[in-house]
Amino acid sequence: MGIVQRRYCILICFSLLLGETLAQIPVIPDSAANLNTDFHFQLTTVSQSHSTFNSPYSGSNSLISDEPAAMTLTATIFWGIQLGKLGDFYINPEIAGGSGISSAKGIAGFTNGEAFRVGDPSPSMYMARVYLQHTFNLGGEEEYIGENANQVNKTRSSRYFEITAGKFSIADFYDKNTYSHDPRSQFMNWSLMSGGGWDYPANVRGYTWGVHLEYGHPGWAVRTAVVLVPQEANGNEMETNVSQARSHALEFEKSFHLAKQPGKIRLLGFYTLANMGNYNRALLSQPVGPDITAVRAVGSRKYGLLINAEQKVGR
Repeated sequence: MGIVQRRYCILICFSLLLGETLAQIPVIPDSAANLNTDFHFQLTTVSQSHSTFNSPYSGSNSLISDEPAAMTLTATIFWGIQLGKLGDFYINPEIAGGSGISSAKGIAGFTNGEAFRVGDPSPSMYMARVYLQHTFNLGGEEEYIGENANQVNKTRSSRYFEITAGKFSIADFYDKNTYSHDPRSQFMNWSLMSGGGWDYPANVRGYTWGVHLEYGHPGWAVRTAVVLVPQEANGNEMETNVSQARSHALEFEKSFHLAKQPGKIRLLGFYTLANMGNYNRALLSQPVGPDITAVRAVGSRKYGLLINAEQKVGR
């Protein structure tokens, strides 16, 4: 059985630094002279199908042996604006629809990393991200950050402290990898876009609310976050009682050079407290046909450790 897939990605970027002449633009009022804003738009469709295969047994969570092709569509507006001393504000309206093959079931490392954003096959619009980010420059050499999706055009000192608060994806800041992290433009398999051992806290579409802190230093960085978790696995409603449900992340990142080529290694630890099931409890209470959802309990814990490394090998 082979999977045939097609991916189409459209990325439109527009950035404007008001008050500086990047193009022939009208005179800007003094009140907006230092306003730095950018706008990006991305639309991605993924179409997948597979050949018919023999399936002598199957269940509700199996890959369907004979099914039509499936397609997902996701589109996001990335808009950022620099608010002076208040920091940088980002807002991302998003639309998602469609379905993965077999409704994203039957394959452990599912083949379409965009399928997790689709909570409903019918296209629906929602607010993916809305957060404020403030950077404190602590000295050292000035570094040009540039602009990108959810990154306004700016410079930052080599030593800095950054606070981010609001709604975002925790994967925006943790377990990142230059070469394998974004299913819209890189590897699409769920097991390659993030560490397979980290069930990172998020609603059904991959987002959460919380606070992220990061300290950067030449050659290394350390970051930590505390965020909300959903009331139930893959749910959309977040649990706001943080005394009983929340998730923590702590990551250390070290930069290095190997054969004059840059690389990075990241060590990530996570701890989650939530209304979750437990495999041991499920097996002990139900030796035959255990159901982990039947043993969910408030205050259940899970934790783990990940290592993520990247190394450039050519130009």
